[in-house]
Order: sequence, then structure tokens, then C-alpha cells
Amino acid sequence: MLSESVLVRADGGLCDFLDPDDDSIELLEKNAVPLPFPAGEEYGSRWFLGQDVLLREDAGVAILARGRTTADLARVRDLIPGDWLNDYR
Repeated sequence: MLSESVLVRADGGLCDFLDPDDDSIELLEKNAVPLPFPAGEEYGSRWFLGQDVLLREDAGVAILARGRTTADLARVRDLIPGDWLNDYR
């Protein structure tokens, strides 16, 4: 259920996806709190909590984010710059 919550789909713009580089991963680890979940076996997923944003990092292949509001999601995009899939700003 938690994994479904961060998937990008027609949800009013509250989710996004980033194809990260090493800097993105470092910024994620610096700006978000790791959650005490075991890493996912299939993808090596790690979970983080930002300011009103839930984030999942999949073994350096993807960062998925779900904001409580569009402003919360915009804030994480600013903290972790990159080519976010749904960032049309």
C-alpha cells in the first residue's frame, strides 16, 4: 500500500519521479529523514520523510515522491533539483 502511494498517475499532481544521479541521492540523504523500514528485497528501496513529503529511493535508479500538497512537492523538487517527470514549472 505504501509503495502504491508514491506511484505517478492522475492524482492531481501530488506525485513525481526523478531519474537520479549521485548528487540527487546525496541531497535526498541530506534533506530527508530515513524511515526505519528494511530495504526492499526486489529493488533495494529505501524510504525517507521530508517536510510533508514521502520519498522512496530505489537503489539509485529512481526517486519517487508524494507531497501532501503541490507546494510540498514543489519544495522537494527545489531541494533535489533534476529532471522531475511532472515538473512543468
